[in-house]
Amino acid sequence: MGRIKNLLENQNRQSIFKYILNNPGCTIAEISDKQEINRGSVKYHISKLGFDEKITLTKIGKFLRLFQNSGAFKGNEQKIAAYLKNETRRLILWTILENLGTTNQELADKSHVGKSTIHWHIKQFRKDNIVVFEPEGKYKRYFINTDAKMILLRFMPSSQSIHAQ
Repeated sequence: MGRIKNLLENQNRQSIFKYILNNPGCTIAEISDKQEINRGSVKYHISKLGFDEKITLTKIGKFLRLFQNSGAFKGNEQKIAAYLKNETRRLILWTILENLGTTNQELADKSHVGKSTIHWHIKQFRKDNIVVFEPEGKYKRYFINTDAKMILLRFMPSSQSIHAQ
C-alpha cells in the first residue's frame, strides 16, 4: 500500500482534522454528528490520520478521545479536556474555580443536580488529582489543584475567565 502524498487533500479528512484541532478530546460520534459525516467514514479518516501520526487516540473513561499529536496535551490536560466535554462536569469545575472552598451542597444547588451526583463527579476529579478538599467540621471544602487550575484557565471561555481570577 503506497503512502498518500498529501494526507489532508481529502476534504472530509481535512474537516475532521480541523475539528479535532478546535475541539481537543472530542469523540468519533461527536465528529460524525457535528460534521455530518457517516460514522464509518469518520473512523476511516481517523485511522488514516492516526497512521500518519497527525492525531493521537486516548481512552479516557469509556470513550476514545482524539487529540492533535503535537505534545500539547499531556497527562491531566487530556483528562481535563475530556471532562470539559461533559456539561455537568464542566459546570462543577467552573463553580469550584469561581467559588473556592465550595461544599457538596453548594455545588448541588448551583448545578441543579443531586448531591450524590456531585459526590460521584468529585470522586473522579479527586482520583485524577484535579480537585482537592479541606475538611471543615462535617463538611468538605473543595478547591482546584494548582496545576489543574492553570489548565482549566487555559480552556475556559473568555466570558467566564473574569470570575475565576
